[in-house]
Amino acid sequence: MIITEETFQSMAALAKLTFSEKEKKQLLKELNDFVNYIETMKGLNTDGVAPMGNVHAIENVLRKDVVLNKNDKEALLKNAPEQKNGSFMVPKTVD
Repeated sequence: MIITEETFQSMAALAKLTFSEKEKKQLLKELNDFVNYIETMKGLNTDGVAPMGNVHAIENVLRKDVVLNKNDKEALLKNAPEQKNGSFMVPKTVD
């Protein structure tokens, strides 16, 4: 597969990008090199190779979602400057 100049122009127009002739020539070459590389990769024998998402053997280490302490209402209100009926008292901010 080869990316033609017409295809390149179409992609550039869809992306609303403009390029100088020098940039266009360089990008077209790089895109075709990339496509050729992918075509080469398609030809590789991958029989017996397990699919992987990462080259490193990493696993997520997640802790269990366990409640470690309860919110003790009295202990929380102990540090409040003002309280009323078991709630924090705050200055009125809206009239």
